[in-house]
Amino acid sequence: MVRVLFARALHCTHGRDLYEALSPSIEYAISKGYNVRIIEGFLCLKKPIEQAIDEFDPDLFAGVGHGWDFWWTCDLEMPVWWCGIHYCPHPPDKLKGRIVYLLSCRTAKELGLMIIRYGARAFIGYKEDFIYCENVKGYFESANQILFSLLDGKSVYESVQDTKEKFNEWINYWKRTGHPQSSEFIKYLIWDRDALTFYGNPCASIIYCKEKDREQCQASLCCTWYRNACHDIPREPYEVIDAKKEFKISIRR
Repeated sequence: MVRVLFARALHCTHGRDLYEALSPSIEYAISKGYNVRIIEGFLCLKKPIEQAIDEFDPDLFAGVGHGWDFWWTCDLEMPVWWCGIHYCPHPPDKLKGRIVYLLSCRTAKELGLMIIRYGARAFIGYKEDFIYCENVKGYFESANQILFSLLDGKSVYESVQDTKEKFNEWINYWKRTGHPQSSEFIKYLIWDRDALTFYGNPCASIIYCKEKDREQCQASLCCTWYRNACHDIPREPYEVIDAKKEFKISIRR
């Protein structure tokens, strides 16, 4: 059975918004019948998270908190992983073999690359600050689309494209409303859409093709890129960024 681990902050800046941000995805994962575990609040710290990863062995890790170029925090804004191209005191080695989505600011700058360097199948995150207007629809609705698509068994590439389309739907929605602040809402929806990116295997999925509809699998873009995906063979990385080679650095453990 597919295993999904959610980690969500509460006691931090904008804590209530962050805590509720992934609620739709949590409910959807449970409705799909997947094995779901949630770490939240004061338990959303480095040691409990990594212990849960070891014990639960999730296929998909989804976290919401605060981030910067080379670190990600959950509760109390304490770093869970701190790993950049020049300095890596808290390596994300527990994420090896998993699909990772971080709903936070800037983690795709460096940390996402290092998560791939340490063996994750794929990383999805944002290259810039994730900016939203409070009590305005569209931002978190779009951010959840990543997980909706992944939970439906779509590939990382397909899920990112679905999410960019969801951002576009909300951009068009606010264009039609005539709201006096619609230009402000649209500006940040475009900002978040363009900041969304992924690294690693574009064909990575939490469901192998043998568990999917055969025609759906054979029609998918990823089967064009990686033929084994259509022959009941677990998908191996299609493309892994070698951060050590690309940035000419040494990884500190």
